[in-house]
Amino acid sequence: MTRPELPIGVFDSGVGGLTVLHECLISLPAEDFLYLGDSGHFPYGTKSAEELRERSAQVAGELLGRGVKMLVIACNSATAAAGDEIRELGAEAGVPVVTVVGPEAEIAASISGSGKVGVLATLIGLLVALPAALAINRRKFTGSGAINNLLLMPLIVPGIVLGF
Repeated sequence: MTRPELPIGVFDSGVGGLTVLHECLISLPAEDFLYLGDSGHFPYGTKSAEELRERSAQVAGELLGRGVKMLVIACNSATAAAGDEIRELGAEAGVPVVTVVGPEAEIAASISGSGKVGVLATLIGLLVALPAALAINRRKFTGSGAINNLLLMPLIVPGIVLGF
């Protein structure tokens, strides 16, 4: 049973998820939000899948324990490594869990004049971003070459957050 007075929980490994929170605040102005930026364990993208599963489950458990009516995973790396486990935790608590990669990729693809979309992601984040982009490519842009270049830049996310 959903309790409408509860906040929506949002988490990321640091401050990047604040852009997701910002869009939530604009789109859902009547809602309250509880944001957890796990900057003490930043960046998630450099961790092993096992470390990410454990840490993401802890963070999700913390938000679920505080009482949220929905959980938004604003971190592609956490989604890649632990999305299924977090959805299970949410289901056990009766709380829906959503991620941001699929919806973001859909929007970007729909407004791109060329049908091409750039994705900045950590290596583990690509485990989520690339399949989502490929699915969109097959569904909407078959034959257009929407994905024709892949450039791995493993330090880009920490560099942006640290202001380099």
